Amino acid sequence: MKLERDSPIPLYHQVMEILETKITTGEWKDGDRLPTENELADQFNISNITVKRAVHELVDKGLLYRQRGKGTFVAPQIKEGDIFKLLTFGAEEEYPHKTIEFSIQEAGIKVSTLLSIKDKDLIVKILRLKLENDKPIGIEHTYLNHQLCPFITQTTIENQLFYNALQKQNIKLGKAKIYFSAIFASEEEGKLLHVKKGTPLISIKRITYTQSEEIIEYSTFIVRQDHAHYFIEVSL
Repeated sequence: MKLERDSPIPLYHQVMEILETKITTGEWKDGDRLPTENELADQFNISNITVKRAVHELVDKGLLYRQRGKGTFVAPQIKEGDIFKLLTFGAEEEYPHKTIEFSIQEAGIKVSTLLSIKDKDLIVKILRLKLENDKPIGIEHTYLNHQLCPFITQTTIENQLFYNALQKQNIKLGKAKIYFSAIFASEEEGKLLHVKKGTPLISIKRITYTQSEEIIEYSTFIVRQDHAHYFIEVSL
């Protein structure tokens, strides 16, 4: 780990680049503990102050994190995520999740307004956790118009996307409207997603229409924003 001492690039920045390369190439993996600042200073033959600044910069970038009394560690690396796949438009064969609630009940005033039905009409109410590597990354609240999909049961959607389940029953979907906003985790959301109350989250609301312009689904997805950098790819 040689530094170019005659370079116009400051020593702390050179150290930062070397450490960052170890992280991005996978030499240092998520959760690995770094050598102490004294050990790094000896390896680079530089002062502790220079090492401290390099480490501080990487902490600010989110590549490292510190635990008092334990040391400095490699932070989980945030990957890119396609927002289209996140919204599960039937691209995946399976949908790893945990069902928290599944019930068929009267819509009530609030949900009937969302689905443009009568408050005594039946709906399917579903609450699931979206999982990745057995860890919760999102909460999915869904209300389905039961009259338009009476075949839906907890079994028919187990490890299934709603869109796949609907299309297998020849339900002709027309369009979906999507709304994005930022929220802070409630106590319940924090428990489900294993984050602290008040943690910033992404909220995505989706309304799905059949080809005959009837609302068949209203869903809210609440997603951890530290899970991925989400993007939308557009063909030009």
